[in-house]
Amino acid sequence: MKTTTKSKIVVLVSCLVYCCIMQQQARAQWVPNGQYDYYKSEEERLRALDQSLTLLEKANPMVDLRAALSKGDVRWVAYTGYGLAAPGVPRKEFISAFGRRNGFKTLKGSTDVLPGNLAERLNKVIQNYMKPYNIALLRYLAKRKTTRRK
Repeated sequence: MKTTTKSKIVVLVSCLVYCCIMQQQARAQWVPNGQYDYYKSEEERLRALDQSLTLLEKANPMVDLRAALSKGDVRWVAYTGYGLAAPGVPRKEFISAFGRRNGFKTLKGSTDVLPGNLAERLNKVIQNYMKPYNIALLRYLAKRKTTRRK
């Protein structure tokens, strides 16, 4: 069965629209650097975290990083627990001017006390999304830093 050029274009446009919608949704789960997310109730906070985790479980960290870099966004992805944590970012960079200059975007609703199922899901997102995202961002920034010196 032959596919026409017109049907190929329709499929391509549909895929692009879907990707744009998903990218829009993926942006919604981060709290900008220096801002706090306040919730009226614990239930509201857990619902926000659940939605964020659902999006990140389906997201591709490298696609999201490319989209962020295309907009000049070089912030680490992080979550709040007892303190702020950015998986995959070495302590030296986390504390240094390098870390302060980049800033962070933290996962909405994250905190140090979570029910078992959300804590388990957060750990998976940390390993499968946040850590690879931050490691790739670290490599990108290191490469950019060395190329600027030349």
